[in-house]
Amino acid sequence: MSTGPGPLWRRAPLRGLTQGAWSVVLVGAFLLAALAGAADVLSVAGWRTAATDRVLDAVPEGAVVRLAPDLRVGAAPAPGPELDRLLQQVDDVPGLGAPELLGVSFRDELDGGTEVRYESFAAGASTRVPARLVAVDDPAAVLTGGARGQDGAAAPSAGLWLPEQVAAGLGLGPGDTVDVGLAPSTGSEPEQVTQAEVAGTYRVSVDGTTPDDVPGASFWADRSGRLPGDVGGGSSVALLVGPPAEVLQVARASGDVLLWNVDAGLRPARPTRDQLGATAAGVARLQQGVARAGLRGFGDEVVTTVVSGVGGLAEQADDIARRTAAEARAPVLGSIGLSLAVLAAVSVLTAARRSRELGLLAGLGVRPPAVAALGVVEVLPAAALGLALALPVSVAGAGLLTGVPVEGWAVRRAAEQAAVLLLVGVAVHGLVTLLAAAAAARSGARHERRAVAVPWRPVLVVSAVAAVVGLVAAPAGGARGLDLAVPVLVCAAVGAVGASGLRLLAAGRRSAPADDGGPLAPGAVGRLVLRRRLGSGGAERLLVVTALAAAFGLAVHVLAGGALAERSVQDKAAVVAGAQVLVELDLARQVDPSLPFTGWPADPDVSDGDSVVYRGSGRLPGGSVVDVVAVDPTSIGDVASWGSEGGPLQRGREALAVLGAADAHAAPRCPSASPREALFGAEEPEPGAPEPPPCPPTPDPAAGVPLGAVAPGPAPVLLVGDPVGLRVGQTTTVTATNAQVAVEVVGRVPAFPGLDPDLRTGLVAATGSFLPRLPNGDPRLAAGTALEIPNLEVESVELWSSRSLADVQADLRGRGVDDATLTDERRTRTLEAALVRPAFVAVALVAPYLVALSVLVLLMAVLALALSVDRAAARSRAGDVVLARIGLGARGPRRLLLAEAALLVGAGLGLGLLGWAATLPLLPRLVEPEPAVAPPVDVAGVLLVADQVLPPVLAAVALALGVGAVVAWAGSRQRAEEEVLRGLD
Repeated sequence: MSTGPGPLWRRAPLRGLTQGAWSVVLVGAFLLAALAGAADVLSVAGWRTAATDRVLDAVPEGAVVRLAPDLRVGAAPAPGPELDRLLQQVDDVPGLGAPELLGVSFRDELDGGTEVRYESFAAGASTRVPARLVAVDDPAAVLTGGARGQDGAAAPSAGLWLPEQVAAGLGLGPGDTVDVGLAPSTGSEPEQVTQAEVAGTYRVSVDGTTPDDVPGASFWADRSGRLPGDVGGGSSVALLVGPPAEVLQVARASGDVLLWNVDAGLRPARPTRDQLGATAAGVARLQQGVARAGLRGFGDEVVTTVVSGVGGLAEQADDIARRTAAEARAPVLGSIGLSLAVLAAVSVLTAARRSRELGLLAGLGVRPPAVAALGVVEVLPAAALGLALALPVSVAGAGLLTGVPVEGWAVRRAAEQAAVLLLVGVAVHGLVTLLAAAAAARSGARHERRAVAVPWRPVLVVSAVAAVVGLVAAPAGGARGLDLAVPVLVCAAVGAVGASGLRLLAAGRRSAPADDGGPLAPGAVGRLVLRRRLGSGGAERLLVVTALAAAFGLAVHVLAGGALAERSVQDKAAVVAGAQVLVELDLARQVDPSLPFTGWPADPDVSDGDSVVYRGSGRLPGGSVVDVVAVDPTSIGDVASWGSEGGPLQRGREALAVLGAADAHAAPRCPSASPREALFGAEEPEPGAPEPPPCPPTPDPAAGVPLGAVAPGPAPVLLVGDPVGLRVGQTTTVTATNAQVAVEVVGRVPAFPGLDPDLRTGLVAATGSFLPRLPNGDPRLAAGTALEIPNLEVESVELWSSRSLADVQADLRGRGVDDATLTDERRTRTLEAALVRPAFVAVALVAPYLVALSVLVLLMAVLALALSVDRAAARSRAGDVVLARIGLGARGPRRLLLAEAALLVGAGLGLGLLGWAATLPLLPRLVEPEPAVAPPVDVAGVLLVADQVLPPVLAAVALALGVGAVVAWAGSRQRAEEEVLRGLD
C-alpha cells in the first residue's frame, strides 16, 4: 500500500510553519513546553549557586574561623620538613588560596602563672621597649611606610622590621643591630639576649601596635586578634616582624617560644556550589590526614588541628537549595503537565481543522499510521524552532531570576530535558493524528462513531477536595509536596463548576424574544447570537474558562502569597534575632564599668542606637515556664527589629507606650535610700562601699506618687502570646523557688523581638519598675547577686543594637569586653544571620521563579483562549455572512467575536478570584516559611500587599484581552482564504 502522495511528504516539513496564525500558535505551544522543561534544571542550578552566595554573604566580618569560609591550621609544626609537607597539603586543597604562615611570640603568656615571668623586649644603645616577635612569609609585601633596606626592600633573611616610631626612639635604622631578649621579673634569673639586623621600619595603625595594611589589603586587620600584646598591661607593644627562618632563629637564641598557624582563604571568594563542595571535601581530607599523621606544634606540646567553616557553609547552602527545590517541585511538575495538555489540545484542534483532509486521505487509501507519520513530520520543525527560541529565553530568565550566571552543564542538561519533553509532545501529536485518521477511516466506511464524554469536571472537583482535605488533615509544619498544587486545583475546580453554571444560565436565556410582528433590532440579534454561542457547544469554552481561572487564581496566589511570605520572613527573623545585633553578656558592668556598686541604680551608659536588655525566666501560677525580658521602653523602640511595616510585631512597638506609662507609676522613687531598701528593708552597707549617686531630678508631681515612697502595686508587663487564664488587667506572680514578683498585664501582643511565644510564653517588663523588685538585687548594681536567683534569674545581660556587628564589637572591646565573649557565636545573634535560615532564604529564592511560572501558566491559558477564539471564528464564518447581510454589517460579527473573547476572559478572572478567595483560610499553611517560629502568617496582611498584586494582575488581563482581540480580528478576515484540503465542516 502506498504511504501517500509524494508531494505531501515533500511539503510536510514546511507545512507546520506556513499556516499563518495557526503556525504561531503551534510554535508557541512548543515554546512554552520547552520553557517548562528547561526551567526545572536551570532554576535548581541557579538556586544552588544563589544559596551559596547568600550563605557566604551572611558570614559577619571578623567571624571565628569555624564559622567562616577560611581554613586555619592551629599549633602547626615549626618551620622544617613537616611544615613544608603540611603547607603543600593545604595548597593542594581545591578552592583555597596560597597558604600563609603566621608565627607569634608566646613565651610571655606561658609564664603568666609562674613565679618568675619573662617579658620580651627590644633594645637600642641606651633604652628598651616591650616587644614581641611576629613571623610572616614576606614582610616587605605586607608592611607599608617607614624606611627600607637596600633597593627599597629586604631579602627574606635580612632581619627584623620595627615600627618606625620605636626605631626612632631606639636610634635604629635599616642595617643597624637590635637587641632582642627576655627580661625576668626578678633579678634571680639572667636575661637572655640575642641580636638581629634591622631590615626596615613600618607604620602602625591607630591602635599604636598593629602594622598598617597596604592600601586595598586587610592582612593585618584580619589577624589583629591573634597578634601578641603586652601581658604586663602596657598600652602598646612593638611587634618585631620578620620572615619565619629569621624569627625562629631569634626566638631560639633569646629563649622565646613561637606559636605557628597556617591560614588560607577561598579563591575565588564567590565560588559556585560545586567549587565550594570540592573545597569542603578537600578540607575534610586534610583534617583526616593531619589527625592520622599525629602532627604536633608549640614544642611538641599541642596537637595540630585544622579548623574551617567551609564544610558547614556548604551543608547550609545545600539545605537551602533543597528546601527551595522542594517548595517549587509541585508547581514545576504542574507546569510540565499543563504544557503537555496544551500540546494535546493543539493537536486535537489541528486534527479538527484537518477533518476534511483526513477524510480525503482515507478515501485515497492512505492508512492511519502513514497519516500520523505525516503529522509528526509536519510539527517537528515547529518543535525544533520552539526549542531554539526557548533555550536563550530560559537561560536569560534563569540568570535574571536567580541573580547568578548559569553554568554550562546546566544549559546542556536543560536543553536535553526540554528536547525530551518536546519529543513527548510530538509523540502526543502523532497519537492524536493517528486516532483522528482512524476515526475518519471508520466514518468513511460508514461505521457509526459515538463521542465518548470524559468526566473531567467531576475528576477535577474531587481532586481539589482531596487535596484540600489532605492539606488540612496533615500535621502542622507547612505545605509539602502536592499540597502546593492546592491553589491551582481549587481555582480550576471553581472555574469548571462556575463555567458550567454560566453556560446553563446562558442556555436558559437564549430563546428569541417575543415576536411583535416586526424585525429584530441588530443589537438584539447580536445579543441573541452571543447567548446561543456561549450556551451551546461542547467542552471547549468550559476548558478555556477553567484554564483562565486556574491561571488568574495562581497568579494572585503567587503574588499575594509571595508578598505575605516575605513579610513573614521579616517578622520571624526579628523574633529570632531581636535586633540588628544582639550580644549576650554576663553583667551590666561589662557594658558600663562606671555603674555604681550600691545605692540608687543607674541605667548603663551606651552608645546611640544601643539598649541594654535583661533576660530571665520564671513560672506562672499554672506552672507554665515563662521568659522574662526587662527593657527600657524609651530606647528599645528605636533599637529592636520590628519586622514588616504594619506587621504583628508593630503592635508590640505600639504597646511600649502603654508599658512606659505604667512603668512611670510603678517604679520606686528617689530619695529612698535605694530601691531594694524601699522594697525589702534596709541592710548594712558593705565595707568600703562608695556613696550612692545623687537622686535623679524630682519626678513630676502629676504622677501622683509622693516623694520618698514606693509606688504601690505590681510591676507592669506586656504578655507575649496567648496563654490560658491570663488577660489584660489581670495581676499574677512570676514565681521563683523562694520568691515571687507580682506583675500586672497591661497589654498583650502576638510576638515581640527576641521572644518566641511558640516556644515559651513571654513577659516584657520595664527595667525601672521590674528590676528593683528582684529579691536578690537590681542587676544594674555591680553588687547585685541576681545571678544566684533560681528560676527568676537574670540569665544574661544583652546589648541590643541597630549598628553593625563590627561597630558593636569594636565598641565593647573599648569597654573592656574580652574577645572570647565577642567571638562566641552562641553569645551573638544578628538579623542578617537569622535571615539566612534555610526556610527564609528559600522564600526569597523561589518567589521570582514562582512568578515566572505563573506567567508561563498564564501564557498557556492565553494560548488556549487564542485556540478557542480561532476555532469559534472558523465555525462561525458561514453564519457571519448571514449576520452581516441581515443588518449587523461587516463589523458586527467581529464585534460578536470580540465580545465572546472578553466574556471568556472576564469569567476566567472572576472565577479565578473566587477560587483564590476560597483558599485564603489555607494561606498560612501554604506559604508559611517556618511554622515553628512565631508569628504566623497574617492573612489580614493581604490588604497591605494589594499594591504588589493589582498591577501585574491587570496587566495579565490586558494581555489576555489583547491576544483574544488580535486572534478575533485575524480570524474574521479569513472568510475567503480557504484551502481545499483544510476546509472546515
